[in-house]
Amino acid sequence: MNELEQRLRSRRLAAPSTTLDQRMDETFATAAQTRQWSRKPMHFWWFASLSAFGATAACLLVLLWAQPLSPVPIEYRFEARGRMRQLLLDPPKTANQRPHFEVNTSSP
Repeated sequence: MNELEQRLRSRRLAAPSTTLDQRMDETFATAAQTRQWSRKPMHFWWFASLSAFGATAACLLVLLWAQPLSPVPIEYRFEARGRMRQLLLDPPKTANQRPHFEVNTSSP
């Protein structure tokens, strides 16, 4: 054991103060009484009712301000440009011809 620890163990402890114990008991008793009276259940109900009223008012305001939008048709126009436009407007003469296939086989 350390020398400092030995000195501390050899010292006598001071006697507990009875007045300190009484003051502490009185303080705890007073705190317990004031705590019971300070907490009122009405505060919770006021807060709950105000919150419900605020949420209802917010929902009503959102519903009144959100006017239904009528559907509007959207028109998209795609136009070819350049050589693609020329091919679509004036197709070449070979465009309407069917492809010609030739099959050559040798007979056995």
